[in-house]
Amino acid sequence: MAFIVQCYPEISSLVLMAGYSRVLASPRDDEITDAVALWRAVLRSLRKQVTQSVYDCCLKETCALSFTENTLTIGVRTPYAKEWLEHRLAGQIKRTLKNLLKRPVRMRVVLVNDEDAEDKESN
Repeated sequence: MAFIVQCYPEISSLVLMAGYSRVLASPRDDEITDAVALWRAVLRSLRKQVTQSVYDCCLKETCALSFTENTLTIGVRTPYAKEWLEHRLAGQIKRTLKNLLKRPVRMRVVLVNDEDAEDKESN
């Protein structure tokens, strides 16, 4: 559930109505919001730079998990998407981050699955 809320904040009100308010009440809400806004800006830029098939396959279902110590952590659902972001799109992503923030930013890509989301929800 936490993955859904972090990746799709537009449905957070539905999540709250369903009784999952503790997912949104973490002390990192500001951090996550900043990371989400940053990642959305990156995605808007990348959408213009990559083919629709690459975007749909590797970027569409990603989300920002955190932005701390000058490192943006991005959650992906599949090893294939992780490989693409780390090896094939890393240069474009880092350039876009640098253009947006006017400084170099590190990127970390992690696999996030339903079990991870459940673990985060229970903490």
